[in-house]
Amino acid sequence: MKNRTAPAGSLVALVVALALAGMTEPDTVEAQSPVTTTAELNVLSDYFFAGIPFATGAVSQARLSVATPGGITLNAFSVYDYDASAVTEFDLYGDYYTQVAPTVGLFVGAALYNFDLGTSWEGTPEVYGGLVFTAPLNPTLYVAHDFDLGDGTHATLTLSHSAPLGPSGATLDLAGNLDYNNNYYVDFSGFSYVDAGASVGIPVGPITVSPMFTVLLALDDAFQQQAGIDDTETVFGVSATAVF
Repeated sequence: MKNRTAPAGSLVALVVALALAGMTEPDTVEAQSPVTTTAELNVLSDYFFAGIPFATGAVSQARLSVATPGGITLNAFSVYDYDASAVTEFDLYGDYYTQVAPTVGLFVGAALYNFDLGTSWEGTPEVYGGLVFTAPLNPTLYVAHDFDLGDGTHATLTLSHSAPLGPSGATLDLAGNLDYNNNYYVDFSGFSYVDAGASVGIPVGPITVSPMFTVLLALDDAFQQQAGIDDTETVFGVSATAVF
């Protein structure tokens, strides 16, 4: 479920977010092979997570996800920062998904995020969970708590929609996020940002290539100052995804 791409949940999200990356519903998994592996590479103009910049410019992100029929998904995620000319983040996380009602899914997970702080690498543990609703715009509620470097909680409501683009198999994917931050990587509590993004998924053999963009709008001056962002931030990029 967790997807550390541009603003939380977006692109994922890209990624967007975005909001169901790394998580596959049991019915979908059982219709495929016993284990489903997803490999994803994103190249982005900027890197925001929870509305907070985690790089000063363009990055490449790589994610490998392995999902089992039992609803368990394991993920590895890395970030290459072009300004730093180095890998600056490497994360491991996993989650469990189950249907708790015909139209409601529940997921819970845990993560260990690892950051290059310049002189050394440091890890920070996090737990997260939420609800996925089978309804128009696929509402998803995601809540995460970080115990160390982030030392706070944030919650994101994601709405998304996908539409086919003719017989080619291409899709138009739209997503939006509203985030509430309670001292998560910043000294701020309140609604922090809203974003909206679009991507076009284009099948190229076994790979889906997705040009994308996201526009982020800060909702509070205090959050904007704490996060060190402009009133409006725009992220452009492209994603390549293969499922096997």
